Amino acid sequence: MSEHEMQSAVAMIKDEHRSLATVIKSMQYLLEQAQASGQNPDFAVLRAAVYYIENFTEALHHPKEEAYLFRLLRRRTDEFDADLDRLEREHIREEQTYYELVRALKRYQAFTTDGPAAFAHTLERFANEAWEHMRFEEGVILPAAARHLTAEDWEKIAQAFGDNGDPRFGKMPDEQYRKLFAHIVSLMPEGSDS
Repeated sequence: MSEHEMQSAVAMIKDEHRSLATVIKSMQYLLEQAQASGQNPDFAVLRAAVYYIENFTEALHHPKEEAYLFRLLRRRTDEFDADLDRLEREHIREEQTYYELVRALKRYQAFTTDGPAAFAHTLERFANEAWEHMRFEEGVILPAAARHLTAEDWEKIAQAFGDNGDPRFGKMPDEQYRKLFAHIVSLMPEGSDS
């Protein structure tokens, strides 16, 4: 195996996690700034961040984890089946929370009385679910995969995640995502990206 394929695949998965974390932190930052100033946040940027999450996390990242990483790990060992079942349930729950976030953003934009609080609460829940999920994948599943998967497995995973492109500069369409991610990240104060 090429240790390179494994390292490359793991790096791509972790990079996608970091990209999602950056987008979530940017949304939280915008919301905190709005709450501190008593003004509305930049709704266009929040909508863009939500769009980014839908198109990378929900449409690309989670399905590829299940179709490649999880499926191949199940094929090599049953030791982690309960953990993988948990993660797949979390994917479903995270997607449901994502759609709650979309609805909460619409209520916020409609200037409903409870809009800001509902959006803040839903964003916090989405963030906590996502971070706990990513920590578990990186702390348990990726090390298990490193022990059990074959060179051919890692090649398949690397190819699948490589097809995503860099999650910050995705392939659908390149320029749109490049600008979107750059704009979202530009909102963050220096030193707050980790």
